[in-house]
Amino acid sequence: MVVETDYRRRLPDEAVVEYEVEGSRYEATLMVSAAGDFEVGETIVVEYDPDGPSHARPLEGWSPTYQVLWMYAAIALPIAAVDAVLTRRKLGTEADLAALAEVHPCTAWPTGADAGTGAPPSVALWPEGSDRPAAPPLSVEVEEAMEVAGPVSVVGGRRPGERVVLRAGGDTIWTTSRLRSGMDPRARPRG
Repeated sequence: MVVETDYRRRLPDEAVVEYEVEGSRYEATLMVSAAGDFEVGETIVVEYDPDGPSHARPLEGWSPTYQVLWMYAAIALPIAAVDAVLTRRKLGTEADLAALAEVHPCTAWPTGADAGTGAPPSVALWPEGSDRPAAPPLSVEVEEAMEVAGPVSVVGGRRPGERVVLRAGGDTIWTTSRLRSGMDPRARPRG
């Protein structure tokens, strides 16, 4: 006999049933395809495990867990694959560093985020040996405000529009944009 049902927005629904096996009463929570198909007080036929009578399932309307898991997997896997591609495109990997043959020593200075300008966090770049008070010839946006000020290695090209990463003190600073000529007009070097 069905004693309770539970409709869930996320499958599977549940139906709680009571039944008797060889004089002993059991209660089982069943995963069902639609709780509305099981009315409280309704008598249904269940199949139970003879070695563990408390494990049961309805003969009709059963929703096995693996079907729900497959459904979630069918939705999640394509989303994860797209996310992995976009994340890889955005952040890159250490293998990507090896593929970028050019390494250029530069002086970096953080700009943007803490200056209250509305500019994204970025780093102004001067070729090694350049005078830092002069306007920076290049800049690149970074994921978070970079606190490294001083020598960095620009891994990749050194022309506007090229994708690069920065190396400073053994750390890799992943960029979120391509190199740009000069700085964002809203950005001001900090410090």
